[in-house]
Amino acid sequence: MRSTVIASLSCLGFVVAALPASGQSSGRFEGRIIVEWLENESGPDRDMRLVESFTFHDGRGYEWAVPASAIVNGASIPRALWSFFGSPFVGDHRRASVVHDHFCGLKNRRWQAVHRMFYDALIASGVPGLRARILFAGVWAGGPRWSGVAGIEPGAPELLTVWPEFSEADFRELEAWIRSNDPTLEEVEREAQRLITRSP
Repeated sequence: MRSTVIASLSCLGFVVAALPASGQSSGRFEGRIIVEWLENESGPDRDMRLVESFTFHDGRGYEWAVPASAIVNGASIPRALWSFFGSPFVGDHRRASVVHDHFCGLKNRRWQAVHRMFYDALIASGVPGLRARILFAGVWAGGPRWSGVAGIEPGAPELLTVWPEFSEADFRELEAWIRSNDPTLEEVEREAQRLITRSP
C-alpha cells in the first residue's frame, strides 16, 4: 500500500546551479524533486516514488535524467557515512543523492562515472568543496560497484554488483586524510582504493 502524502524535497523552483573554484560549470538541475512516500509492510518506510521527472546536467554535457515513477531510498549511500552525512534526503546533498540512487540501480553507466557524477551534483547543490570530496570519497570507497554497463549487449547476464568492505572507522581515516592533504579527486580515488584493498 502506498501513502498519499506528497512531499517536496526541493524548496527551489526550476534550476539550481553552482560554479566550482575553476569557474567552469559543475552542472545544473532541472525540475523539482517531488516525491510520494511509500509504505512497506515488511520493513522501514524508506522508499519514495518521484512524482515528476528530475534531471542533472553535468559540466561535461551529460544528462542524468530520473523519470517520474522512479523509486529511490538512499540505499546507494554507504551506512558508514551516515554519522557524517546524515539522512541521504535531509540537507544540501539530497538532490545528488536522488540522482545517484537512480543510476546505481539502473547501472547503464559505469560505476566510476556514476560516483563522479555524485561529486559534480554535490558541488552543483552548493555543498562546500571539502565536504563534497569527503562524501565522494566515502561513496567511491564504500558504494556499489558493478561489473559492466547494463543494456549494452542484448541478452547479457545480470551485472554482478559488489559493495566493498568499508567501516565507519575506515571512513573516519579517509576523512582525516582528506582534511590533512587537500587532495584532488584523482588522489581521493587512489587513497580510497588503497584503503579498501590493503591487507588486514
